[in-house]
Amino acid sequence: MQNSRKDDWKRLLKIVSFSSREVFEEIRPPATPMLVPALFVLCSAFMLWLTFYVITTTGVLTIPFIGEFSLNLGLSISSFQDLLVLLVPLPSAFLFVYIGGAVILASWYFAVARYYRVDILWEQWFAFTCWTLVPMIIVPSARFFITILEASDDPYPVLSIFVVALFYLLPVAWTVFLTQQGLRVWTAKGKGITFLISVIPYLLYVLFSVEKIVELMKGAFS
Repeated sequence: MQNSRKDDWKRLLKIVSFSSREVFEEIRPPATPMLVPALFVLCSAFMLWLTFYVITTTGVLTIPFIGEFSLNLGLSISSFQDLLVLLVPLPSAFLFVYIGGAVILASWYFAVARYYRVDILWEQWFAFTCWTLVPMIIVPSARFFITILEASDDPYPVLSIFVVALFYLLPVAWTVFLTQQGLRVWTAKGKGITFLISVIPYLLYVLFSVEKIVELMKGAFS
């Protein structure tokens, strides 16, 4: 088991490279590891988001050559106890949203697999989802940054485009690509149908956020 865990950590690096198809071959059911990718995705995404959240909501974020950004939420941290009080509700809310999204994705893949008579358990699809979500760890903090830029008096067009393209749309596209690669290995279906299955959930996800992104772009170029 220990060696297997070490291999899983190595696979996390391979999953975001051109060796992703090889990883999905290695983790095919029934021996699909879940613990390492699940912990990595949840902890990494939360720590990135939390760090950015605390910096921007309790002070001023200064970006060289760009300027200062702040979001006043009425938060004040003057002691370690204040920080603990702030952190009590955040992990549960964050994890509820993130795990909830993974559950919905796993259920979607499971339902499609059942339709095509692919005999893979829901638990294995949940593990599959955790592996595909590795590029998405930066998206929650990027979404929060987009909110800050949207509230700014001068959002800076170049910075707005950079954040949306590199830290939001690129991870989403990367995740769709990984999902398609995994589905082709696990279901033996063609490129067209696996792309459609992969892109639908994330297309809905982007469309849900498109109003915020459009408002940001309008503000940046107005």
